[in-house]
Amino acid sequence: DTPSSPSNEFNSKTENYALKSVLANEWINYFHEKLNLLPDEFREIVTEKYLKRSGDGRLPDDVTVYEKLNLSRASYYRKKKEALEELGRLLYAYEMNLTR
Repeated sequence: DTPSSPSNEFNSKTENYALKSVLANEWINYFHEKLNLLPDEFREIVTEKYLKRSGDGRLPDDVTVYEKLNLSRASYYRKKKEALEELGRLLYAYEMNLTR
């Protein structure tokens, strides 16, 4: 018989936090693994638009990204859409594994 006490509840919360932390790290590692499978230009678009922040903590706007990558507006939006679709397909396998 395990006594019910506040310390058991604390351990349970601590264990839950540790498990969530491990799962988050696994997800981040999986995400970067799949990001690195994208063609260089797609990876650059995703990285510059969604993973880099300015000094004030904001994500860059699209104009800043396509100018930095020397892409026309139309080319940038077309490639960004393709990049996100491809990354979504790559990441979908992870989600499917979680639900099995």
